[in-house]
Amino acid sequence: MSNSSNTPGWLTPRSEEPEYDAALDALLADWIVGVAALAPGAVIVRREEEEAAPQGDNWCEYAVSEIARATSAAFSRQGEEQVTQQRDETLTCSLSFFGPNGQSIGTRFLDGLLVSQNQDELRGLGFAFGGHGALTGSSQQINNQWVKRYDVTLRLYRTVAREYGVMALTQAPVTFFTGE
Repeated sequence: MSNSSNTPGWLTPRSEEPEYDAALDALLADWIVGVAALAPGAVIVRREEEEAAPQGDNWCEYAVSEIARATSAAFSRQGEEQVTQQRDETLTCSLSFFGPNGQSIGTRFLDGLLVSQNQDELRGLGFAFGGHGALTGSSQQINNQWVKRYDVTLRLYRTVAREYGVMALTQAPVTFFTGE
């Protein structure tokens, strides 16, 4: 398999992958823990199947429900043997705050999103805050008990980069036809 434009074949990224899947979940969990002031074990990734609630009365479930990617990419030369492709992404995240203090924790989290120091920390993780919807309340049955739940959807922006082995064109044979 080729991984350079020196030879024919498919090119795959040479660089480390951007954070997706478990790595992205871990970044987001740490961010939610920090801004909402919840214990680390009280912030979990949303699951399709019903599981036991975390220990404690109040907790948060979250999920990245959508990743919208820019339809175009920016390419920049990084030396003679590779280029870097950059694409902007919008991550739509769904958060649910559970428990008797779910509404309070949810509003505390939303207020904390607007604190400049918290936004600086988020930028340090490679994200920018893009806004949120309303905090809406409902109930959910968990372990045969009805629990208060408060949901909010928010947007995060980031730019992801991948390096590809596209060689620079340093010289090319040229023949000019003069018509003579």
